[in-house]
Amino acid sequence: MASSTSIRNEELLRPFQVRGIDFIRANHRVLIADEMGLGKSVQALAGTLNQWPVLIICSMGQRFMWRDEIQKWTTADEDDIEIIDHQSKIDFSKKYYIIHWDVLRFAEKLLKSKRWKAAIVDEAHKGKNRKAKRTRALFKLRAPVKVALTGTPIVNRPDEIWAILRFLYPERYKAYWEFFHAYCHATQNHWGAWEVQGVKNKELLIKELQTLALRRRKKTVAPELPDKIYQTFTIDLSPEQRRAYNEMKEQMIAQIDSSTTLMSPTVLSQMMRLRQIAIGTGFFTDGPGSNAKINFVRELMEERHGRKTVIVTQFVWAAKTIIESLKADGLKTGGFTGETPSEARAALVKDLQEGDLEVLVMTVQTGGEGWTLTAADMLIFVDRPWSPAVVKQAEDRVHRLTTTNNVHIVTLLARDTIEQRIEEVIDFKQEMFDEIFDGVEDKSDGPKQIVNKRISPATFGEIEDLL
Repeated sequence: MASSTSIRNEELLRPFQVRGIDFIRANHRVLIADEMGLGKSVQALAGTLNQWPVLIICSMGQRFMWRDEIQKWTTADEDDIEIIDHQSKIDFSKKYYIIHWDVLRFAEKLLKSKRWKAAIVDEAHKGKNRKAKRTRALFKLRAPVKVALTGTPIVNRPDEIWAILRFLYPERYKAYWEFFHAYCHATQNHWGAWEVQGVKNKELLIKELQTLALRRRKKTVAPELPDKIYQTFTIDLSPEQRRAYNEMKEQMIAQIDSSTTLMSPTVLSQMMRLRQIAIGTGFFTDGPGSNAKINFVRELMEERHGRKTVIVTQFVWAAKTIIESLKADGLKTGGFTGETPSEARAALVKDLQEGDLEVLVMTVQTGGEGWTLTAADMLIFVDRPWSPAVVKQAEDRVHRLTTTNNVHIVTLLARDTIEQRIEEVIDFKQEMFDEIFDGVEDKSDGPKQIVNKRISPATFGEIEDLL
């Protein structure tokens, strides 16, 4: 490990990436919050160059991607890199050690070692829950250089960024509730739980983040990139779907007590069932069911004429049904869910990027982060998650610095269903995020509070309105 390592392909670095590298080297503990697809990994690798050993924390499916990125951008060879788990016995003789988020909570002794010189935390928003075991383990990581990477440091609420700040500067961010009351406009409900309704003291939060975070957007640093073209199709449910939807909706409304202020797990579960019925009835019938959205996808793919497509859903059954349907239509189709091994996911991505795979179907949880899918010029949301950050993560798999064609982002909405109201929630959450991080980037002025809407429904009465 004594031999030094240098940057490879340095001529490919863009000026904003060089600035990011300099920012890391100058400040040592930073958040790189660039939009997805702007090359955060190379900035982190170059910014921590020769700070051996480096611990890289990433999702399970991205371990091999990080290994490839190290070899692409540095002169380190394969013998300098080790992919580890919580049972690994390491002697700190390698330059790079890669561990995934899911075993972080078992690796406390490893994280507390004083021998780490640098740590890179990819998809740092995965640690937003300060009470989660893996986040608490992350807080114990000791290293003089720490780099947190995420294009979505706030997924739903302003206080989610506290855990990232706590990781970077534990001596400064000791008190969560102090941060919460300083920057979250919140009220207590009937049960005493805090409901966050927006951000307050925006200018103070922006000023604080500007000292330790760097965020750039594609339209600013790469205006030459092709456009994203958005299109929404409203799909009519089949008669079978409509009957199933109305039955579930009526059952749900019958259980609602408007004086109750919290959502029960039963109601949340039923809301997810409504969302699945909006895709099709295949998830609760023995046969194929009636799947209006999936039928629409099949019709849409008939017009694609060999162009590559990525299809995203939250539900495993829907992903599997789409894969089977498109294969039956003669399209070379592959896909992955949480059940798919990491190596198989990487092989499918390579086949899409370099081979003859025409359609890649993925669940948003496993496919929305880290992968480069720029061979596709269309991404279809069969359904969209509540969080705009997750939506953006998925979109930017196909819209990155290497994108050469316009990218079509297609969203399918079921008419007269909960999905149309969910779009309003997504829009508001995105508005809140932009209020904070556009200010971090552009230093723009704006109102101190956004308190006109709730981020999420808080009463059963509001749930009924959603329906």
